[in-house]
Amino acid sequence: MGLPHIDWSAIEPPDPNASAPDSAKLRTATVGVDDALPVFHEDQEPHVEKNISVSEFALSLSDIVPNPWQTARITEELIESLKTSGENDEKIYDRRSYLIPMLQEHVANEVEDQAEQIFRKKLDSGEIQFDLDVGEPNYKLRQSYKIEVHANQNLFTKYGKPVQLSLFEPMYEYPSDNELEKNFAHFLDGEKALQWWHRVVASQQDEYYVQGWNKQRIYPDFVAMAKEVEGMTRVLIFETKGQHLEGNRDTKYKQKVLKTLEKAFNATSDTKMREVPTQTGIFRLVFNEQEFSEISAQLNEGRYSTES
Repeated sequence: MGLPHIDWSAIEPPDPNASAPDSAKLRTATVGVDDALPVFHEDQEPHVEKNISVSEFALSLSDIVPNPWQTARITEELIESLKTSGENDEKIYDRRSYLIPMLQEHVANEVEDQAEQIFRKKLDSGEIQFDLDVGEPNYKLRQSYKIEVHANQNLFTKYGKPVQLSLFEPMYEYPSDNELEKNFAHFLDGEKALQWWHRVVASQQDEYYVQGWNKQRIYPDFVAMAKEVEGMTRVLIFETKGQHLEGNRDTKYKQKVLKTLEKAFNATSDTKMREVPTQTGIFRLVFNEQEFSEISAQLNEGRYSTES
């Protein structure tokens, strides 16, 4: 997202003086059967021509930077900085297993930071927006969906009754051991403030996704719509995540994107299509069942009543 607008010339190599391990040394040890301490021996490495290859470093950036001239420039600047700080070809060669991943992470972060800023500016300017503004319909509604149906896989509430608010009836489970996802479906089905909810199966992901500033799409597990109250309703997007995934790079990115899009969506709520209710949104990741009550309170706050 936004790659054509990235200023590649502004991306510089990482700081060569950042903390880094020394070159590794091979050692063996002789250990006796008595109580004597082990005796260590420095191994002699086989002779290798330790010449620095710009192409080896540059190739590692090919999936991040599409311009080979820029990858070569960044690599050459890194190697030059290392040499200026006292490194020689042999030391750089010995540390390449550290330097290459460090270079990849640094450049990926630089690209992502720029893409995020471009994305936010386009949101602010209205170039990226949520409005659908058409005259005559320029789209075609699907007449049918194909879904996998498995024996005894109907989704029931905890009371043994079929779920009531699923957008498509009947609601079928797809094979999954994700208890959080299943329990969240039950939670949504019990929310009186909802008109409907839909659990997105894998085959429908290309039709239900959120796009941020990175290339990969965000596929929510659930989309839902709140009941209209005084000319206002809410669009809901949720993705369930196990607690063990909270805090990793991918999760942090998704949280940031959903928060950004929610803010932009709500800021433009008064410019939605005419003849439909004003819409605001709740977009978030869900990590555990303790969050259900918080979501319910947020959904029902203000004019949103839990009364049917």
